[in-house]
Amino acid sequence: MIKGLGIGAVVGIVLGVLAFGCPWGPLTRLTAAHPQMLVMPVSQADACLYRGKFEVTAYTSGPESCGKWADGYTATGMRAVVENQICAADWEVLPVGTWVYVEGAGCYQVQDRGGAIRGRKLDLLMGTVAEAREWGRRSVDIWELETGTETQK
Repeated sequence: MIKGLGIGAVVGIVLGVLAFGCPWGPLTRLTAAHPQMLVMPVSQADACLYRGKFEVTAYTSGPESCGKWADGYTATGMRAVVENQICAADWEVLPVGTWVYVEGAGCYQVQDRGGAIRGRKLDLLMGTVAEAREWGRRSVDIWELETGTETQK
């Protein structure tokens, strides 16, 4: 079931998910470091809900992004590695554990937060400073993916 989307948007999401990857298949994304394509069972996403435009930036787990909090772990205690497809969000807007599809980047799970991440903002964990700088700051469409799994509150 797809909530709040017309067929054109659904086709766009499915094509984007196939290109960028989501939690149900091998964890790969299209980046300079990971140019491979992914085919995964999109049917495992029970529903998706368009959340609108978000301001999306990128960060690394190192001191250049996290300062004195650069211990290699997220605010939830998850290891901050790219393979975990982590993003930071305002937990009042997107609760911990929520999976989102980020237009142009793929699927990420909310497992972190940051002092500047308030309201309709996301910060995507990247593997290198160069990748984070290449992403920059973008205003992109975000969809919340409902997978039938429990999320932490």
